[in-house]
Amino acid sequence: MNKHEQALYDYMCEPVNFSTACEVAEKLQWVKLELITSFWNELEGLLMERLATELPGWKTYKDDNMFQKYSKFGIYNQSWDFDSPDETPIWLCFESISGMYGKLFIGFSIDANNKHYDLKAIHKAFEGTKLQKRLTHHNDWWLFGKYLNPHFADNQTLMQVLPATREPLMQELMGMIITLAKELETEVDVLALLSQSRL
Repeated sequence: MNKHEQALYDYMCEPVNFSTACEVAEKLQWVKLELITSFWNELEGLLMERLATELPGWKTYKDDNMFQKYSKFGIYNQSWDFDSPDETPIWLCFESISGMYGKLFIGFSIDANNKHYDLKAIHKAFEGTKLQKRLTHHNDWWLFGKYLNPHFADNQTLMQVLPATREPLMQELMGMIITLAKELETEVDVLALLSQSRL
């Protein structure tokens, strides 16, 4: 082992240090999960405040289990004629918010299993839009989107979401999704599109 490793080894092998290190190691994964949970909960509260002033009529929605595969957090417009976001065929959101299944993704999600709308017509309405040209990832489940740098399973990202350091990333993500919502409102009349494509 090198000098740094030797010094670390010697330090950790002190009885009091070893005991503390074992306790930290046992609790580290729990701390990481709590850190991610608190970050998105705090972001949701701040986002609700901004939506109330900048985008009245828009609401937040977050999966109850943030650590499931394809976990999402995002916003939708209440005028889109749904009883709950679970029935919403489309909404702006972040995906993989826990980082357990890949890098963070942002886009306009569509429920490819929804049987109440003509999904082909909805997809066609977004072809050639500035949003789809700029956020080029699209498939059966996304009208447009892109991968972002934050990866919530990565220690470097977790350093950015510590309570003392999370403000810049929170503002960046919040600004990103609000900007997309405003662009969406100028490019596509989503309410009219949903009315026309209802089966």
